[in-house]
Amino acid sequence: MFFFRWLATDEDDGKIVRELTLNTATQHLDKTTYNVQIKTGDVFGAGTDADVHLKIFGSKGDSDKILLRQSDNTKNKFERNQIDKFTYEFDDLGKIKSILIGHNGKRPGAGWFLDWVEIDIPMRGEAYR
Repeated sequence: MFFFRWLATDEDDGKIVRELTLNTATQHLDKTTYNVQIKTGDVFGAGTDADVHLKIFGSKGDSDKILLRQSDNTKNKFERNQIDKFTYEFDDLGKIKSILIGHNGKRPGAGWFLDWVEIDIPMRGEAYR
């Protein structure tokens, strides 16, 4: 089985454990890509240096609690008036019902003004905002 992904806290999406599911009918990993965009608001003190996490709840199951460690487009995440992009692969969660998003409150000035979250699932042509 080929994998081609990092298992490291300081690489890729920061995961050090992954579950691989083999679909015996097609002999490939049955995963769905989720493109997540998170917009920090444009108000004084909106950004945060706290550790932000996300969990997605769908009609077929839910994701683990994801620590949003490494943005696809920026090094300094969750700054004022900035959109951060993240890409994840999970088993198909079905239609998204809700999300849980928050932070650990650590570091000075940990407060965060969240403007919006968008989740795009290209395989199914669905986007949630």
